[in-house]
Amino acid sequence: MLKIRAEQLEALEAHERVKFENKVLAHLQEVFPEETANAEGGEEEIRGWIRDGVERAKEFGITKERDVTLFIDLDLGVALKFEKKRSMAWAYKILTDEELPGTAKIDLIYELLPQRRAKKKKRKRK
Repeated sequence: MLKIRAEQLEALEAHERVKFENKVLAHLQEVFPEETANAEGGEEEIRGWIRDGVERAKEFGITKERDVTLFIDLDLGVALKFEKKRSMAWAYKILTDEELPGTAKIDLIYELLPQRRAKKKKRKRK
């Protein structure tokens, strides 16, 4: 029987984390070229955003790669730690809804985001 020691498991998990970080880093540089190019701390700062996003997403039950990536996209597309912004209180409500699975939370936020932004723009014009 094959036995995996704790150290081996940790090394495997670390390898997978770095692989995911690299994937998200490339994605962010492609989708948000200006924001990533302007990161004062360069690539290491962006990796910090990614790690922070992964941990915050996990707190809301968001764990699938696709969903975590979309969560991190909100950090760059809306604001870092977007869920703490007053204008995103509606998204925080969704994120903290324990009845919803992680994918449903992300999908709902992305479904409602354009409508919420449009409403906000209308209010600013008045």
